[in-house]
Amino acid sequence: MMNHKTLTTAALIILGIFGSAHSVPLSGTGFSDFNIGVSVDGQGGWSSDNPAWDEEVVLDGTNYVWRVSNAVTGGSFGDMPFAPRPGGIPDDTVNDPANSDPLFFAGESATGASFRQFVGEFSFRSKTGAAQAGLRITVSLDNGQGARQSFVALADTGSGIEVTTFDVDEAGLFIGPITIAENLSYTEWHTISMEAFFKDGTNNDRVQYFVDGKLVHTGPSWEQFYRNFQAALHPLGVPVQTLLFRLSGTLAPTVTGNGYYIDNVFTSNSKKQ
Repeated sequence: MMNHKTLTTAALIILGIFGSAHSVPLSGTGFSDFNIGVSVDGQGGWSSDNPAWDEEVVLDGTNYVWRVSNAVTGGSFGDMPFAPRPGGIPDDTVNDPANSDPLFFAGESATGASFRQFVGEFSFRSKTGAAQAGLRITVSLDNGQGARQSFVALADTGSGIEVTTFDVDEAGLFIGPITIAENLSYTEWHTISMEAFFKDGTNNDRVQYFVDGKLVHTGPSWEQFYRNFQAALHPLGVPVQTLLFRLSGTLAPTVTGNGYYIDNVFTSNSKKQ
């Protein structure tokens, strides 16, 4: 499997030089220059602020990867594992949702984000190559402090890996879970890509979900949830800049030290306006 060195620094240089380009990379992580046997926290721009999470960078044969499971879970957001957040952690979502770094964010124009499209992609496979009862993690396009605009759950069903999502209706209510892929092999690598398209106005943002290169679902962003239920916290909307790997719900202590391998994590913005 092809590996890639962390591209965060290079991406920032590209942003500075080609800020008006059609497509701008934000970060890319292949973990090959990370330290193994320790948390991803603090390496290559990644963060995982709770040492209780069952995650570490490991060697998969000759390839460096990130291993993560839901052996420990929580109801929090900010201390969960995050891919690099080049725009920083937003601290005033009411007045400055793009955290005064608009080139690193994609969202509707009201958010201050410079871009209208965002892509987050990662590859994964089962660490054990066999069923792991209760294994489940979620991954979302995120603003960098827990405000999500998409969602996929990777769950072990005992016969393969199932990928589900949740849509949001016009009233801001969640619809799902919606199965977008099932019975994925335990032994093969799979790639998920989420591509968000932001458009000014209500109930018109879209997210496309790809599994192994195939478009499997198109749904709304979560804009209507924020508009209907968190307007005081996000009056200008929610832009995104990173991927949030959330370990929530029912914990599965039997998967401690196992779980999923994650590799080749990429984020990018496109169509600067």
